Amino acid sequence: MDYQIVKIKNITIMPSNIYFREMGAVWAVRNNMALISDCTELWSDDSGSGVKTFARKPSVDGKNFTKYELDEDKEYLILMRSSDGANEFIDSFKDISVTLVSEADAAVFDEDIEVIKISENKEFRKDIKDAELIFSGGRGIMNEESFEALRELAKRYDASIGASRPMVDQGWAAWEEQVGQTGSIVKPRVYVAFGISGAVQHITGIEKSQNIIAVNLNKTSPIFRYSNYGAYSDDNSIIRNMLNIIDNN
Repeated sequence: MDYQIVKIKNITIMPSNIYFREMGAVWAVRNNMALISDCTELWSDDSGSGVKTFARKPSVDGKNFTKYELDEDKEYLILMRSSDGANEFIDSFKDISVTLVSEADAAVFDEDIEVIKISENKEFRKDIKDAELIFSGGRGIMNEESFEALRELAKRYDASIGASRPMVDQGWAAWEEQVGQTGSIVKPRVYVAFGISGAVQHITGIEKSQNIIAVNLNKTSPIFRYSNYGAYSDDNSIIRNMLNIIDNN
């Protein structure tokens, strides 16, 4: 089931994207709901004393997880980072009424807000979770100029740009472009990793990709263990050579 907003019993589920992270916080406060954002897992389990529902989310650094036990007597708003995880939870309630909340219902919280002007965002980027092809840069990218070269290469292939956390921390990539446990969980047809070592936090975000191609100068990088194809080479040279080939043809 594809969803925007789904309500099951005392749990309302929304996707954790730019729009719903902002809207969800307002909705939760106005409806006296407990808010759990950026969840990676949501499941029910029969512990012997009855069926309990649990949620899990990573810490900011991605090294630890917090596990929540949900109280049946409270209302919860859960922002899920993985649509697959949400769908699995929704599908597990075969005998429970599942309500797909309409856009009209979702807009109720906006009833006292007046829209003054709508402007086009020239720098709008498509949600990376929906991308079919992703070119992603990591610590092996030497400088901001090299990362911009990767952006240019991605444009030529109509690919989305991804990044590991160090690139976001450097300010070379936007947080919406971060891939991994503390970023977005992606599942493109092709994920090309330039200069990404393959830390477990990053692999968590890309393991559902159909094909992973790694370009890295370090033969021992863990990323090669998870890749369908790998190139032992300087990723910065590969990026610029590919641009030169395209420009000269």
